[in-house]
Amino acid sequence: MPIAAIESLRIAVTGQAARLFAGLQHRRTMQRIASFSDHRLQDMGFERDWDGSIIRRQRQSRRRR
Repeated sequence: MPIAAIESLRIAVTGQAARLFAGLQHRRTMQRIASFSDHRLQDMGFERDWDGSIIRRQRQSRRRR
């Protein structure tokens, strides 16, 4: 097998492993955040949606007319 083919395979596997690791890390973080109180979530800029999922809080316009 040529060295270039081995290098291409190594790069592809490394990229897949990095994406897998990032996905697992995101899931772990979201599970940890889900246990936080509503007040603590608001302090960090998040809130619970109607179904219990965590979403980023919408900023309210500070502009008054």
